[in-house]
Amino acid sequence: MKLKIMSLCTAGVILVFSLSACSGGNLQAEEDVGIKVDAAYDQVMESQNNATALCASVYANDDNSLVQIVGMSSDASYYEPFCIELTKDSQGEYSGKMVERFNGSLKEKADLQPAIGTQSNRDFFLKYANILYAALQESLYDPESAQYDYFRTYISTDEIVVVTNLNSKNRLGGYAGKTTYVITIEKDSDDINIMSNNKDDDFYSAKADDYVDAYSTAKSLIPPLAIDWDISELG
Repeated sequence: MKLKIMSLCTAGVILVFSLSACSGGNLQAEEDVGIKVDAAYDQVMESQNNATALCASVYANDDNSLVQIVGMSSDASYYEPFCIELTKDSQGEYSGKMVERFNGSLKEKADLQPAIGTQSNRDFFLKYANILYAALQESLYDPESAQYDYFRTYISTDEIVVVTNLNSKNRLGGYAGKTTYVITIEKDSDDINIMSNNKDDDFYSAKADDYVDAYSTAKSLIPPLAIDWDISELG
């Protein structure tokens, strides 16, 4: 695209200057960065026995000199979270390594997401969030009355997990009080398990609080793989 700038000189002659819009240059620069990020990302994944990502999201600082790709790979029997950090050198080339923690100062970069050829974490989890939300709603006596404080998905080594806190009406028509529920779906399985930490609830399990503690740990380690959902996004 070109921009035309018109200038009226003292002789009354209109001069027209044609300038290339910088947006085209920016687009090319973004494509170049994406290619380099993808190449460095692939190199690190190949070093991990050619691991294949089920999902991954790209995060970076403002000038893309520091990039982290956070996602989840899958083996025959378990899920494996990963966090790859890429740094750009003075020549504009990237090198990478596996790291243990996500850099919370980085921002998600939707423009770099297509470069790695993998669906984002949020897109991947949406399917399971909907499945588990539907299972919980079906288990409630009055699902229309459900009031959620939060609804969060994360992964363990072999499960997709939801931790949620809600209040809903019981058979007497009154609200039963807030209860924490944990809903899991095992890897490569349709088996859904519902637990609660309320001893008066039909789904009570002493393990529920263990999952809540595990969620807290998972969120501190790799936040992009512990996703908070608005209930309006589900169903």
